Amino acid sequence: MKIKKAWGETEKIFERNGVTNWPIFVNKGGYCSKHKHKTKVNGFYIFSGKLEITTWDKLGHEHKTVLGRGDSTYIDIEIYHRFLALTDVTGIEIYYTNVQDDDIVRESLGGMREM
Repeated sequence: MKIKKAWGETEKIFERNGVTNWPIFVNKGGYCSKHKHKTKVNGFYIFSGKLEITTWDKLGHEHKTVLGRGDSTYIDIEIYHRFLALTDVTGIEIYYTNVQDDDIVRESLGGMREM
C-alpha cells in the first residue's frame, strides 16, 4: 500500500531479517525531516533524478552529497540526516540493522586439537 508523504510517496515492498526496502518517489523541492535512527542504517539508491543528502556528524558539522542516477549512499546509525529532491526523484530506501563486530560473547576459546 502506497503511503503519501509531504514530499511524495513511498511503499514498503520487502521486509526480512532486519532489512526493509521502500521505493521512494520524491517531488522536486520535497524534503524529509532531520532525523536519525537508533538501530538502522539508512541507504539510498537513485534510479532517476537528483537527491541531496545532508548529514550532521557527532560534532554538528554539516555534510552534503548529491546523488544522481545509479548513485548510492548509506547513513550509519545515530547520524542525523535529511534529504531534499533537487529534481523529481525515483529511488529506493534500504534499511538494515547494524550488526556490530563486537556482538559475540565467548564462553570459551577456540584452538587446535591434536588428531
